[in-house]
Amino acid sequence: MIAQRRVARAIIACGLATPLLGCREPRIPASASPERAQDLPRVSPRLPPSAALVATPAARPRVNDAPRCEPGQIAWQPAHCGFDVCTDGQLVGPSQDELRDCLRPLALYLTFDPNSTTLAVKQLAELENLAAKADVLGVKQLSVVGRQNWDEVPDLHAKTPLSLERANAVQGVLAAATHIPIAVSDGGTQRRRYGNDDQSGRTVEVGMTPLDARHLPAASGPFTLPWQSCESEVTLRTVLSMTTHDGIVVAEICRNGKCSRAGMDSSYHAVWPGQMGSVMNGDFQANLVLEPTEEQLVRNGQFELGTGEGPASFNLRVALQDPSIRETDLFRFRIYRQRTKLALDWSGKLAFTRTRPHPTRDVPPCLSAVRDVEK
Repeated sequence: MIAQRRVARAIIACGLATPLLGCREPRIPASASPERAQDLPRVSPRLPPSAALVATPAARPRVNDAPRCEPGQIAWQPAHCGFDVCTDGQLVGPSQDELRDCLRPLALYLTFDPNSTTLAVKQLAELENLAAKADVLGVKQLSVVGRQNWDEVPDLHAKTPLSLERANAVQGVLAAATHIPIAVSDGGTQRRRYGNDDQSGRTVEVGMTPLDARHLPAASGPFTLPWQSCESEVTLRTVLSMTTHDGIVVAEICRNGKCSRAGMDSSYHAVWPGQMGSVMNGDFQANLVLEPTEEQLVRNGQFELGTGEGPASFNLRVALQDPSIRETDLFRFRIYRQRTKLALDWSGKLAFTRTRPHPTRDVPPCLSAVRDVEK
């Protein structure tokens, strides 16, 4: 009884104490029995506000706190050492392992064909986008370093070797896109290695002078790059259930009569329902991804895996990337159980979204389509 009164007084004193002092757990006198001590109320200590500020790291801004943006836009964020990307109307930063050097966030490596100085359209886009980012950051100078392989011409004995010609070609594109000074240098000739062609010797490296660590550029508003990075892609999705009696389950995607396939062993996936990715082969390459549904993830935590015979429920999607995809293409999506028993069969044309890589250049738009297929 005496111990309980002392505890009660300790609780009242703790509630009246100033927050900066915090409070401690009540002390139980040695005379109190262990049985009674287990029934006594406990008061958890509080950290003072000042200590909480020191102990808690700076929280990463929530997605909902970011400014609204349009698809394809980006924005410089010094806290993320890079450019956030617009996703679903919000600017989203990179993950921790994607963070770059805050003082040199821009770099580009371009690979050329043997004995060539010609830049592909994608490389032109990368250079012009880099120039736009450099303008936003207020970069003082860009650097361009050209290289060549030992067997390429003009060689190092020429007045202007191929390595320098490549650097000059890149410098010309950058100079037309930005007024930032550009330093061009010859990276020399890559020595012969094992008698094989080495792509690392056929490159041009683009870099920048480091930013001032004490005065990093302020966060920018959302802006659109000159070129949009896009691929023509088709994605077909469905929900698939498997038991150990389904044998080999085959997924097939066809485009204009040409098909690609991949198999899944139900004896494994039905009892070990996890994520799986596979390359589909045939007339073309496509990708297959198998992921447990949310309901299946709950069941995975409730039951022992590796036993029973299913069923297990998955989200299955197949994706095809090809620059020759057209809106007139006819697609077909089929799933077979036990290799030959047809379980799903869909065919038809798709509704595509167009993304133009450049607003004025004469380039075909990228086409993308996503279709959910039900049984």
